[in-house]
Amino acid sequence: MGVLFDRTYTSPRKKSKHLFRAMDAWGIDTKIVEDLIHNVCLWIEIDDVEEHIVYKVPFDTFCKMGVKRDFGHAEQMFLPRSYWSQTKKK
Repeated sequence: MGVLFDRTYTSPRKKSKHLFRAMDAWGIDTKIVEDLIHNVCLWIEIDDVEEHIVYKVPFDTFCKMGVKRDFGHAEQMFLPRSYWSQTKKK
C-alpha cells in the first residue's frame, strides 16, 4: 500500500515479491492509478526495501508507457524498470 503526499505517490515494495519479472516492471493497481489521476499526481516512487533503491518516474510517463495486465486478482498497470530513475538509499 502506498501514500500520496505532495503530488508524489510512494509505495514500499519487496523486489522478490512485487517485481513483475516477465517485463522487469513495477506495477500498480489500475484503481489506484485512477485515484492518482483524480488527485493530480505528478510522480511515482517505488521504495525497494530489500535492495534499498528508490525508483522514480513522472506519473504521465507511467500512464503513457504502462501496460495493463490482469492476472485474476485486479487489473494492474506495469512499467518496465528501464523507464525509472534509480537512487540508492544510504
